Amino acid sequence: EEEDYIQILKNINLDEDEWVIWLQGFNQMADLVPLEKDLLGIDHVQDIRFLFLQANHLVLRLKSSMEGLTQAPKPFPGWTIIKSDVENKYLLLSEEE
Repeated sequence: EEEDYIQILKNINLDEDEWVIWLQGFNQMADLVPLEKDLLGIDHVQDIRFLFLQANHLVLRLKSSMEGLTQAPKPFPGWTIIKSDVENKYLLLSEEE
């Protein structure tokens, strides 16, 4: 299963400042608009493009102006980074309770 994700990521031509973000616990399309607003409200987030839904994950392509995104203390307020893969530019985020 892990290899599938890596293959998907390799097929997406990301720019230097782009990441693929898997958002955990996404289960209704009605959440899309508030989610987009929340993410675009974060200073370093410049652009979001929705890619696909995978089980209960929303997968999107995110453009960020932040250097060292994975080293920052809380780059996504309200979200926790569960997993990151700098080489494949992939983040798994979970919404904080």
